[in-house]
Amino acid sequence: MFRFVLFPLIAWIVLSQHQAYAARHALLIGCSDYKTQSDLHGCGVDVALLKERLATPRFGFRPDDLTVLSDADTTTKPPTYSNIHAAFETVVAADWAADEAPDMLLIYMSGHGGQRRSDTEKDGTDEFFMPIDETEVILDDQIGVWLAALNQKGIRTWIVFDSCFSGTMTRGGDPNETVRGLASPELDAIRLAAPKSNDDVGWELPKDGSSNCVAFYACQAYERAIEDKSLDKSAGKPVPHGLFTYCLLQCLDQQSVDDNASLSYEDLRRGIIERYRALGRTWPTPFCEGDLDQEVLGFEKWPRANPMYLQNDGDTASIIGGQMAGLTMNAIVAIFAPQDRKQITPIGYVQVTNLSATTAEINSVAYGDFSEPVPIDDLPKNSTCQVVSQELGELRIALTISASEVDAAQSLEMTIREKAADPLSIFRVVETKGTQGWTLLVSETDRLLVPNEVALTLGDDWPTAAQLQRVPHVRYLSSLANSGLVDAVERDLRRVYNCENLQRLAAAYGPNAAATHDIKLKMTKVTGDLTTDVVKAGDVLRIEVVNEGAYDAAFAVFFVSSRFQIASQASDFIKPAQSLFRPTTIALFEMTINEKMWGQNGLVLVGIPQEGRVKHQLNYVGIEQTKLGDVVAKKRGFVAKTPFEKQLYDATFGNQKFRTGGTTQQPQMSMVSWVVSE
Repeated sequence: MFRFVLFPLIAWIVLSQHQAYAARHALLIGCSDYKTQSDLHGCGVDVALLKERLATPRFGFRPDDLTVLSDADTTTKPPTYSNIHAAFETVVAADWAADEAPDMLLIYMSGHGGQRRSDTEKDGTDEFFMPIDETEVILDDQIGVWLAALNQKGIRTWIVFDSCFSGTMTRGGDPNETVRGLASPELDAIRLAAPKSNDDVGWELPKDGSSNCVAFYACQAYERAIEDKSLDKSAGKPVPHGLFTYCLLQCLDQQSVDDNASLSYEDLRRGIIERYRALGRTWPTPFCEGDLDQEVLGFEKWPRANPMYLQNDGDTASIIGGQMAGLTMNAIVAIFAPQDRKQITPIGYVQVTNLSATTAEINSVAYGDFSEPVPIDDLPKNSTCQVVSQELGELRIALTISASEVDAAQSLEMTIREKAADPLSIFRVVETKGTQGWTLLVSETDRLLVPNEVALTLGDDWPTAAQLQRVPHVRYLSSLANSGLVDAVERDLRRVYNCENLQRLAAAYGPNAAATHDIKLKMTKVTGDLTTDVVKAGDVLRIEVVNEGAYDAAFAVFFVSSRFQIASQASDFIKPAQSLFRPTTIALFEMTINEKMWGQNGLVLVGIPQEGRVKHQLNYVGIEQTKLGDVVAKKRGFVAKTPFEKQLYDATFGNQKFRTGGTTQQPQMSMVSWVVSE
């Protein structure tokens, strides 16, 4: 059943040149100031930002095309139940009169969401969106009725939510982060008076791909949507955003530099996932449904990498792009002359010294073949830029200790802190839980390591089997002495650390960060529901490697499981593309998904073009590791033979802060992932 599990997301629908006469509309809803529930601070910001973007000439929405309900904007109606319901009814009943082109609709809703029990739903729950007045809720079934009516009219709809239907509402210990959702005890005090019937079974997205609706979700039903203040400090102080919203805006703002570029929904989804990994986020897990091969902004050409540009007025220089283009503090950027469109020969390098959402202040630095910094005045205005090295920031895992009996945990905590104080430790002890890190739960009879996403929902309660069913966790023997327990916890946190670093590295060398990215992974679902990217037990996936470049390439592929296992899958060579439009493809294997592979799983590709006659087969089996909770860890027998092999090993398993770049090789990395649901 097509379930409207509300998660952080923004969507955009804009007409292409051949759709100039199509009717279009956007319904934008942002709920921030709730009557009794915890307020959300990013919803109004995200709605305003989306409204601003849609109103630009680039996207072409006129004021009459936009209906906005936001309690953060006094010029609009408040997003109460009656106003939201009336706005939906108005959109559905509108005279969509365009005859020569499909009509288009964007729906964006941001606020609290939740679940309640339902005997008529296949999954036993009703999902809903909570208006600010909290008198009634907008059920997923009602949204389904509206979407079905729009579909019958032939309206192309992109439905988007910035909420979670996980059934929890938790404010994280990290002051920068808030989880968007409602907890069951809080729901008991709310009158859920939305109309229902015996036919209340939701709305199904047609399996044959005939629906005009595309739906994006930022995470699974058992995960939570994040609102984060630390992502955007362009105004001089933290600005709250939905995590997914911010990453999506980065992708779209980078793409919009070139008027001839375009994206498919699938391209956009993959770009968002890469942004998550660059931030070190392994959860939540974005996914989407519908015809993902459709173009997202209506342009005729398929997307290509959009360059950043150097702005130089003689006295000061900056890079147009900033955080929205994926830049980070201290990143090193290669500068290419304006006429060097293929970005072949750098004319200098600069380092980011200050950063805002749209621009980056820079200094010239010595890097690569340049033993001395090139004077800023010698770098032409409108030169193009390419990131060649970035610091990946704090890599250590945050660990919180939560004990039901303080006295019993004091000696254990002391032992853990001694281990964390080691300069080579891969974890650090923190007092409060953020939405990323892990928590060690300690009772008189039990020891349990769980992600903070679980720990934040528990309060003083011990997690139930149902709460642990779809999340990675480790239960340790209560008979373990403190030293043995700490060693076991460190062994498991290292597995998390290794996987997260490998994913960070894949993002840093991924398609969004490389001027050339010819070696790619291709994943195709062979059996199962082919209309959705959600993967279920029994589905078969085909994995291939594609080379679109002009050189032979060596590649290696790893499997990274939801339980933090890393397993080498292949190491081989692939020949260059046969022509510009005929890439070379190697079929690696087909894999059948089993019921134990719940959550997010993925494959990481490392590819290195090899222009000379001497070929070096990649051998990274030394970075394999067993899954979370395994008592025996793999022994390392890895000997680096190339600069990148050393960097890969040091970056993934080392204990020091490291940068990307710095090798003479030009590695290309990519990752495909899938989510296994029930």
